[in-house]
Formats: sequence, C-alpha cells, structure tokens
Amino acid sequence: MTDTIPNKPDDHASARPEGLIGQTVSENGRINRPTPGTQDGPRALEPVTLFFASDEKYAPYLSVALVSIVAHANPRRRYHIIVLSNQITDESKKKLLTVTAADDNVDLDIVEMGEKIIDAVKDDKNVLNEDAVTYAIYFRLFIAELFPELDRALYLDADIVLERDVADLYDTDLHGNALGAAVDSFVATEPLLNTYARRVPGVDPNKYVNSGVMLMDLAQWRSLHAAQRFVELMNRYHVRSVCSDQDYINAMFEGRIEVLDPHWDVMTAGGLTPPDVRWLIHYNLIGKPWFYPGAVMADVFWKYAQDSPFLPRIEQVRDEAASRNMPELDRKKKTKLIGHARDFSELPLTFRSLKEQGVAVRL
Repeated sequence: MTDTIPNKPDDHASARPEGLIGQTVSENGRINRPTPGTQDGPRALEPVTLFFASDEKYAPYLSVALVSIVAHANPRRRYHIIVLSNQITDESKKKLLTVTAADDNVDLDIVEMGEKIIDAVKDDKNVLNEDAVTYAIYFRLFIAELFPELDRALYLDADIVLERDVADLYDTDLHGNALGAAVDSFVATEPLLNTYARRVPGVDPNKYVNSGVMLMDLAQWRSLHAAQRFVELMNRYHVRSVCSDQDYINAMFEGRIEVLDPHWDVMTAGGLTPPDVRWLIHYNLIGKPWFYPGAVMADVFWKYAQDSPFLPRIEQVRDEAASRNMPELDRKKKTKLIGHARDFSELPLTFRSLKEQGVAVRL
C-alpha cells in the first residue's frame, strides 16, 4: 500500500443532492446559500459546521445525538451537520434526515465515504475496546483534505448528547492551536493508562486528550499535512495501541492542542461522579445507556431518545441486553483494555521510541 491520502468520498452515495459545504442544492439544482445568523460574537456570521462518523450499528445512537443538538440550537444561527457514513443503510439515512427536517436553520448531509478511505486504514490491527474494528473512527483524520472548502469544524463521536448549544463550543478560541479537545479523564485517573500515555503516545497524561470531541482548525491540518503524516506512520510502523486514532492524534499534535473546558466532554468511562454542570455527555468506551438503564447519566440519553425515529430499535437493544449482565461484561472489557495498555507499554516500538529515534511523529 502506498502512503497516499485517499480521494474525496463518492458523491453519488450522498443521501441528498450535493452542494458546496455550508450550502445545499434544491431539487431544481439551484444553490441555496444559508442566511447568516445574528447571534453576537466574533463568529456569529459563520454557520456551525460539525461532523459525525458512523456505521449502521451506531446510526440509532447518532440519531439521539442529533435530537439533542436540534433541541439546543439557536434559531438565529445556522448549523450544517455532515455525517461521514460507512455503509449506513438507505432506510437508516432516511430516518436520520427526519431529525432535522423541520428545522430551517439545521442542514444534515450524509456522505458515503467509499472504499478509498477504508483501504487507507484497514491494515491497522488496533482495536479500541475489543469490538469489531470500526473504520469510521479514522474518518475524522481525513476531514481537512476531503473538505478543503472548510477552515474550521467540529468533530463529535456518535455516542454523545448535548445539554447546551453546540455553537458555543464551535466559537471557542483555539489561541492559534490546530485543535481543541478535553483531557481524557479515564486515562488521566487510571494508573496503568497514565503510564501508557507516557510510554506509547509519549505525552503527559494530564495533557492526553480525548478525540471524540474535537474543534479543528482545518486550515492548519492541511498546512501541516496531518492526514499524510498519519497514513505514513500507520503504514510504515504499525504501532500497537489501545486508543487507535486517539493515540495518533495525541502523538502527532503534541504542543498544538488547546485543552477545552472539561464540561464540553464529560466522559462516563472512568466511572466518576457526574458533575452538576455538563454541557456535553460522552458515553465513551463502556457504560452505554442503550445497554442498561443504570449506566451513568443514562437518564439524559433516554430523555432525548424519546424523540428519535429509532426509538423502537434502541429499546429492543436495551431489552435484549437485559439478560446479558452488561455491568459485568463492561468490567471484563475494561480489565482487558487496561491489560492491553500494560502490555503495549512494554513493547520496544512506540510513538515515544520513534520520537527518540528522530522519526517525524510530531507535526
């Protein structure tokens, strides 16, 4: 495999007529340019552009995230949501589009990523949480190259819900950095993962960030050739990691990351006491609320799930999981992940060792 950046996704796979980013195309082919919002602030005239990546398995949970975004959207601001799809079915795409159909200021486009992106990453054997490899987790690394019209965008994992207008996150000042993200509380507080962060990506665990919520300066990503560096590192060295794309991002962007307010990425994996203030809840790794109602902050997820077109399917997943003792399965999954982190920390080939050898890991 050559170390090249994949081409743009196949246009014919889009869920509706394609236009330029931040614009839509009507049925008669005319471009409809969005009317800027009137919200105060330096970015008030900018549409809020945010990306998700999902496959068919995660489409129902993505719908809940979309419901929460619409619920808190400022009617004076425009929002353009782009879903990077890995074979979401046509039926599910239609359901996702219904979530924003009634909101004139929220546009949703679903773009099928195509085989070239998959081919670029499918040789990576890393598995985040012992589930089947989900190539969609790597899509965020190619956004800057695939959407050159954009200079700024948010990326959000599908397993989140918003409790505040996402425009406030989009407007955050990056102070010249290439991306903004919150410190990963699970890594920062778990001793073996703490050691892992130092030895594998080679960064301070108190600065190791979670890649599930990222504000990206895409112009910088392009000027730094970030996608090219990722493909080169992955295909040449195959560093073993437990956090897949997240480890690449931390190793590559070290020194170029603006640490976000933790309220913008309240993670449930560490089992910490839920804070009183939570602007975005991230059901990362384990403790998925669709598997059992007793999960941390599951009530917030189910509040928005009531308005999801996938509600019967989500309820079916929950009911089928009731007999599986999900808390025990999560405990085993967490133990296995931490075990991998311990083992990979002892390997001679890590991002840290590559840096020490003079390999260009950092951008």
